[in-house]
Amino acid sequence: MSIVTTFESQCRALTVAPSPDENASRFLIGTLNPKCEDNLLYLFEYKDDNNNLAKVSFRFPYGESWSLSSSNRYPKLVSAVLGVKGTLSVGVYKLPDELDSTIEDDYGLSESPIEKLYEPISQSKNLSRQSHWHPEDSCQILTCDNGTMQFWDVGEQKHVRDFALLQLIERSLSPNSDNPTNNQKDLKSRVTDLRWSSLFNCSVVAATIGPQIYGIDTRIPDSNSSSICWLIEDKRCNRIRTIDFNPNSQYYIASGGDDCRANFWDLRNTSGPALYMQTHSHWIWSIRYNPFHDQLVLSAGSDSRVALMRAQTVASEPYGHLSLDDDGDDCNVVGESPDQDVTHVSASDPEDEEHDTPATKVKERKDEVIHIYEEHDDAVYATEWATDPWIFASLGFESRLVINRVPKSEKFSILF
Repeated sequence: MSIVTTFESQCRALTVAPSPDENASRFLIGTLNPKCEDNLLYLFEYKDDNNNLAKVSFRFPYGESWSLSSSNRYPKLVSAVLGVKGTLSVGVYKLPDELDSTIEDDYGLSESPIEKLYEPISQSKNLSRQSHWHPEDSCQILTCDNGTMQFWDVGEQKHVRDFALLQLIERSLSPNSDNPTNNQKDLKSRVTDLRWSSLFNCSVVAATIGPQIYGIDTRIPDSNSSSICWLIEDKRCNRIRTIDFNPNSQYYIASGGDDCRANFWDLRNTSGPALYMQTHSHWIWSIRYNPFHDQLVLSAGSDSRVALMRAQTVASEPYGHLSLDDDGDDCNVVGESPDQDVTHVSASDPEDEEHDTPATKVKERKDEVIHIYEEHDDAVYATEWATDPWIFASLGFESRLVINRVPKSEKFSILF
């Protein structure tokens, strides 16, 4: 059963937040009110054991929230990309101390202020609507302004270094020519998404520009074209809008965009997707791997739908897990045959899902859309997994937050 709550203002910024209670899941949401002084930041706390959703809101008079990103190491810090009168800025903010304890009820509007700690970028016209914390060093954040990736030290509040992304790509496309090619002219479009991989010693950043995904090794100077360690070009898609690294396998990355498909790419062979699923009828705005069980993937689109997928063949354990037989002697691989082709997969019947037993689902671990959720009435720009691996949230532009759980049959097939 879904948990649904609504807001007074339109929203599209959603992020998961650390919780002091290991049995609770927290989400942060920022509003998109043109009047800066009327914007709010909501914190929701969901407890699965009693199905309770509590919230508290804070005044956030700094601008419209286009994206939010929370720090894993510092639970009260959040970075935000904000809009003010047609310009964008990036800031780091400190949440009130009252959030150190759990939220038991709907507290309404709190008078506790949210403090601005650091604003590395202000009043930019070409800022990508993304800011990301370093996966391990939580004092660093990554932004992209005017085609240049920028690294900032939040603790010392200083600029660390730049990485001229678009200049690097232009030189790699036409190294011996002063006249831009058509591909170079296309690079004037902004970077639509950035992701910082937690693998590769946290040195690889993926950036999307039009139909391309560039893998950048930030250890190599931007003056060296070898810093582009791989390139994906989606020939079916005009613009890739969202990407996410598989958190448990260094070879796979997922993407979604204007072709309405969830694509899964193998970085060892980028000529075409290793797997794709036709999950939406309009653009995909968000795609997210489950951080623990990477065969589970979410996608959200402007068709007001959220899709829960099982991408088993491109997971870190593609053929299931090993289980003992009745005698406890021999091990058998539970899952698909490795010879099975990866093909276009359509949605399964949710009624059949409910009647499948855990034992049956373990034997039928194939790539498919597990379920389509249609609780929203407008475009869904963000979806995120909670700290609990079986809970996820989606945020619709109609000002509606929906919290769902992975179906029990799917959960049991993974655990047992």
